[in-house]
Amino acid sequence: MKFKFEFEEEMWKKAAFCARCGTCRTVHAEQIEGQETGWQCPSGTNYFFESYYPSGRNYTAVALQRGQLDWSERVVDAIYSCTTCGFCQYTCERINVLKPTDIIRWMRAKAIEAGVGPLPAQRVIAQNLDAYDNPWGQPRTRRTNWTRGLGFKIKDLSKGKEKAEVLFYPGCTYAYDPRITEYIRDTARLMHEAGVDFGILGNAEKCCGSTAFNLGYVKLLEKYGSDNIETFNNLGIKTVVTPCAGCYNTIKNVYAQLGECQYETKHTVVMLAELIEQKMLKPIHPVNTIVTYHDPCHLGRHGKIYDAPREILKSIPGITLIEMNRIREYAFCCGGGGGARTGKLDFALATARRRIKEAEGTGAKLLVTACPFCEQNFLDYMDASGSKLELVDVVKLLKQSIFGEQDEKKKEAG
Repeated sequence: MKFKFEFEEEMWKKAAFCARCGTCRTVHAEQIEGQETGWQCPSGTNYFFESYYPSGRNYTAVALQRGQLDWSERVVDAIYSCTTCGFCQYTCERINVLKPTDIIRWMRAKAIEAGVGPLPAQRVIAQNLDAYDNPWGQPRTRRTNWTRGLGFKIKDLSKGKEKAEVLFYPGCTYAYDPRITEYIRDTARLMHEAGVDFGILGNAEKCCGSTAFNLGYVKLLEKYGSDNIETFNNLGIKTVVTPCAGCYNTIKNVYAQLGECQYETKHTVVMLAELIEQKMLKPIHPVNTIVTYHDPCHLGRHGKIYDAPREILKSIPGITLIEMNRIREYAFCCGGGGGARTGKLDFALATARRRIKEAEGTGAKLLVTACPFCEQNFLDYMDASGSKLELVDVVKLLKQSIFGEQDEKKKEAG
């Protein structure tokens, strides 16, 4: 199965259509409350040079094609100093024919073909995928450690002896980062409580290919996409449910370009919102706190899921939701995507600082989101800065409201 970028043969010509209008740099004028929250492109906001804005990268693509630029270190740095948040693509598609985020991924693929990409610190991602089938270099035997002590057995669909309607696909980051593993445990408990017929792939689960794709490793995307599509189709499942925004966007949208997907793909928040609406889950215990919600880029702009997490929060008694200035399509990036956290940590944390400051300005006690990369990057900044905000995944609040504090302690003990 081969992946092909839309307009691949003429991508640089598409880049040449860029008029440098600046629409991709800021939120709408009526939304701007001040200079701090007016800018939108994470890399342009951080570096403030034209080459780090989408328009500059478009012109770089044209110059490379025409032989006016070489693959210098500065060119490669500018191309990889992007979180692939998709804001430029959202705004540009409304007024032009450009897809700047696709152009950036295409340029990264060309950089790898030329032997100059990605950044040195990011190359370990491909090495880990080749060795361990996950980008974090963790052994396959640890992939299901999160299932221990749940109090119920989860079907292992990889062995072919058990069947289920739903495949729960946690993804690499939730499975291996102990700071956020609790959220997939929470999701499993909620699905079990609602009577969802689900299973997992156990230690046979492989990466979706999202991290590789965002760095320009198209062949790795093709490898993991082809393997996973075949595996998912052969399971006979109806739905793949994943809590990872990057996995969701890749399995839902990118895999469709690789082959026939005989299953539906849902993000966890969509499934949980549906279960609440169907009365299969009943949030009855109050969670008295004030929260603000951060829209993950790959769940929001890439996945177009904005309402489901807010519906979950509104269903929980005691929750008061106060929105930030930049939300939904105009939400500012966490800084952790597109390989930024791996290759440009200072930039990633500076971007997190801007978003955390905006969240703190709401007066909320909790910053809620639904993406492992957002959670990792926010936690890194919060630990370093001593922010008084507490970070939680939306599923944790729902779990607390479903089970109650004392009931949940009993379940964990059992």
